[in-house]
Order: sequence, then structure tokens, then C-alpha cells
Amino acid sequence: MAANHCARIVRPIAAPQLKQLVDQSRAHPNETLFVKFASAFCGACKASKPAIDQALRMSQKCHNVVELDSDVADATADGFNVKALPTMIAMKGGRVVGKMEGSQEPAAYQRFFAKHSTGE
Repeated sequence: MAANHCARIVRPIAAPQLKQLVDQSRAHPNETLFVKFASAFCGACKASKPAIDQALRMSQKCHNVVELDSDVADATADGFNVKALPTMIAMKGGRVVGKMEGSQEPAAYQRFFAKHSTGE
């Protein structure tokens, strides 16, 4: 899974694509899928983008990071218990293993990626 999507960018996806990635993650329990729930109308979501991009560029590993527009896919966001935007979740084996809410500094995203990427 990660080898096919290894990039130092956040890829926008739609709800059906997220479902496919979650299904794939069940078959690859040691690989992490990071999902950012955001909104085009959310100032904090826009502010978090440069910090996430910087954290990805500074990382020693490639991470599979996707972004889902919560305005378009609100039922999907509800299904992941997203209460604030932006929210970054880490998934392994189809399960949420970590969650970070709100816009953060690049170092916080680096720590989050590093913490949840072990075993890849």
C-alpha cells in the first residue's frame, strides 16, 4: 500500500476512495494510512497545510497521507467521530490508532507521523 502511494504531499480523495484505502489497510496491518479531515471553508485547515507539507518534506520516511473534504463527506467524517477540523487520524489494519485535532506546528505533525509509522 505505502509503496504505491509514497509521496511527500497530501493527496485529496473522495469518500469512496477512502473506503478502498481503509479496506486495503486491513490487508496491510503494519502500514499506516494518515487521513486529514478538513474543509475548504476552514481557516485552521488551510493554515495546517504548510505545516503538514513541511513535516512530510522533513521526514525520513514516506507517509501515505490523504485529505477528505468533510463538507462533501460529512457522513464519513461522522463515522470516524471527527468533532473538530482539521483532524488527522492514523490508521493501521483498518483501525484508528491515533488522532490529532486542530492545526499544529510542523514538529507536532512530525512526531505524530513518527509515532504511528513504526513497523513500516
